[in-house]
Amino acid sequence: MVVLTAAVIVVGVLCVLNLAVSGAVIRRLRTAAAPGGSVPSHGLAPGAAVPEVDLRDARGEPVTGESLRGHPTLVAFFATTCPECARHAPELATRAGALAASGVHLLSALVDTGADREGLRPLLSSTGRLLVGEDAAELARRFRSDLTPAYFLVGADGRVVASGPALGALPLPLPIG
Repeated sequence: MVVLTAAVIVVGVLCVLNLAVSGAVIRRLRTAAAPGGSVPSHGLAPGAAVPEVDLRDARGEPVTGESLRGHPTLVAFFATTCPECARHAPELATRAGALAASGVHLLSALVDTGADREGLRPLLSSTGRLLVGEDAAELARRFRSDLTPAYFLVGADGRVVASGPALGALPLPLPIG
């Protein structure tokens, strides 16, 4: 009987410890997933309105919320320090002509000022409009985009249609293969 009592006490203590550890893990996960937590975001959700901005592209031409309305626009965020961006940017460059031919405007943002070893700036400049430096960082903040690469397809009505980390995740009006 003493052994049975001891076994019940040991099992009870183990259950309480398991409950305490599970509670701590759940609290940690909730904190990370809460707004302001440490989980990166792909940004504005589908249906969200494009934010008002008053920025300048690399050529000094204005980029406003109004300039992103009236036609479909693909907004792409890249960083010179992002290894995946070096792979995605050439793919975007090869598809830029087909996107333009289908009526989709292209706006790229190079959100950091690191050494451009991969030549992203000239490559992205050739695809359409390009934002760099603080203007690119501000656009990323307005789109709530913490990740690169990140793509946002904006409809003619100025609302986000889709977003994701790859072109293939977006319903573009041309085949993505």
